[in-house]
Amino acid sequence: MASATSAEHGTPAQNRRTAKHPGRLTAGQRRLVAVLTLALVALLGTMGCSLTSLIRLFPPLTPSPTPIAFLTPVLQPTFTPTVLPLTDTPFPPTPTITPTATDTPTPGPTPTATSTGEPTATATPGPMILVPVAELNVRTGPGTDYPLAGTIRQGETYDIVGRSADYAWWRICCLPDASLAWVTASLVQVSGDATDVEVVTVEPPPAPTFTPAPPTLTPTITPTATEAVGFDVEGIEEFPNWGNNWLKVGAQIKANNGAPLWGYRLMFVLEGRGQSWVSPQVSDSSWGYSAPNRLTPLPDARLVNLQFDTNGFAELGDNVWQVYVVDGSGTRRESSIVRLYTSASQPKWYHIRFKRRF
Repeated sequence: MASATSAEHGTPAQNRRTAKHPGRLTAGQRRLVAVLTLALVALLGTMGCSLTSLIRLFPPLTPSPTPIAFLTPVLQPTFTPTVLPLTDTPFPPTPTITPTATDTPTPGPTPTATSTGEPTATATPGPMILVPVAELNVRTGPGTDYPLAGTIRQGETYDIVGRSADYAWWRICCLPDASLAWVTASLVQVSGDATDVEVVTVEPPPAPTFTPAPPTLTPTITPTATEAVGFDVEGIEEFPNWGNNWLKVGAQIKANNGAPLWGYRLMFVLEGRGQSWVSPQVSDSSWGYSAPNRLTPLPDARLVNLQFDTNGFAELGDNVWQVYVVDGSGTRRESSIVRLYTSASQPKWYHIRFKRRF
């Protein structure tokens, strides 16, 4: 044991030399290093064979013929907007359009009437009247006391050139003979503004000379040849009608052979009052009797096929009436016009015969 230990750790002399030279290896240490070196070589040889086999299993990497190009990012410059200061920049002024001068027509003079009654010339249409009834009488002044100036017919129009102070009469222009005349305002239709028509003053009418006709046969009225109507007035009779304060008319409306005709009416117009009435009954196809009252048919009874009175419509009075035949609708005049003068102090009833021309 002693020898082994000595052999492992060297001799005391060697140990002393080692102690004197600490950087040197002892004999035992050198043997140990040699053994370890041989073991390491053997191990590396074994590993070399293993590495060679491993290398044979994996072939060497072949480099790619085309090199891979890598993109190099290029830094872009940063855009910094320039903020301009706000300034009050005036807009260009809007051009002003100056209208050019145009020819503006000057309105013409308006219709006026002088104290002499003559209208002045005018270029502006003024108010007008339209005749709505079959026929109207016109006069020389604003009232029924003035003489007749003529007749105007349905559908005709005339200019208004003056008026009475109470707006009851219009002065119109012009009749076929170019004369002026007056017409009752209530019997016509007015178009246009007549509020500014001037008042026309005329001389007062002549004093009336009313003479009541005696209760005798009135002469036959012969119509003018220019009237385009179907009936003539064959005759008029008047008889006392005491106790009745209204206008009564019994009429014969007959053919040219004397036979009674059916389907016609009578029109009554009160001149100067603007009032008119149409008989509610139409003429009969057979004859009857008419008299002041039905209790005393004789001696003043007459054959009639139509009669009408204004009882309940208008009093008799001192008036002038127009009576004529109209068609069944009451709109178209069929006969000449009969004018009757009535008196409140001498009431009468009238018998009128209308005979067809053909």
